[in-house]
Amino acid sequence: MHHPGDEMLREIKRELLDRGIKLRRRLLETVERFELSAVGSAPGEFEAISSGYRQLAAQTSDLPESGLATQMADALQIASQLCRWVAGVLETSSEAPKFLSSAQLRAAALGQRFQNGPPNLTVHRLSDWASAVESTSDPKSVPDLLRSLSLVPLPVFYFEVRDPNQSIREELGVSEAPSRSHLTSSPTEVPVVKMLFFLDRQPWLTPQAIKSGVQYDFGVQIGLSRWPGPAWRLEVDYVSIADPRTYHVTSFDGSAEGAPGETRQQGHLIFYNPQSLRSEPSVLKVRARFVSGDGKEAVVPTIIGHTELRVRALSPESGSVSVCF
Repeated sequence: MHHPGDEMLREIKRELLDRGIKLRRRLLETVERFELSAVGSAPGEFEAISSGYRQLAAQTSDLPESGLATQMADALQIASQLCRWVAGVLETSSEAPKFLSSAQLRAAALGQRFQNGPPNLTVHRLSDWASAVESTSDPKSVPDLLRSLSLVPLPVFYFEVRDPNQSIREELGVSEAPSRSHLTSSPTEVPVVKMLFFLDRQPWLTPQAIKSGVQYDFGVQIGLSRWPGPAWRLEVDYVSIADPRTYHVTSFDGSAEGAPGETRQQGHLIFYNPQSLRSEPSVLKVRARFVSGDGKEAVVPTIIGHTELRVRALSPESGSVSVCF
């Protein structure tokens, strides 16, 4: 099935990835600091994070993922209004109800947009969150609403549309790219990478429970639909909002010469700190790209199989961790 954006050439941008991680970390920190008895700077913080997601959406405006960044930005504006409502209630201000009314009207509008959008986990979670905002009437519910918003999964923003004729246009002194309707290049087939992961040679569970501080054998089985070219390399790694200093997971790579078909590779996995029993599992988004021999080109494939690794790190004193939760 053809999806919008399949024909687009995507260029990996490290600054986009860094910005997305910083925004997520800032959101988590703002929610963590929020106190019902002293709202403080929370409204302004949520508005600033919302502005950050709008900038991400603008920079990836030709890609399907940009819509999800815009929806998160709208939800964060609603969160700001909820915080202003709480502040108004604390100050016994007559203006307090208008902030709740504004939040609920925006939530209703956001929920209506989801009715026509493609179903995915982000849309489902944001839709449920908007419905919860519409039905709230107690300021004490706001901390839980903010916490649930911070846990909504978002796609990893690390690429933008690349103009394949950029270098030619620069040589000719042409500053503007032609509109998409005038591009005549035919779509190229996007490679498909199937990845299945294993822990101590057993299939990966979702989520996978492990003991913190214990090093595990970590393996992957990789199958490819095709290679972009004989000199290209496949690079596989992970991205997460979790602090990279708290875990280590082996990255994998391969070449067309060394991996003509389905291959297996081995490495290690370790999480250094245990999680609380009430916390959500850590999520490692699986990322893959093909890189040309000269390093000047990259192709982002479609990943099937294990597209993310959900991990719950338990205390070393825990019992058996061979089952998922």
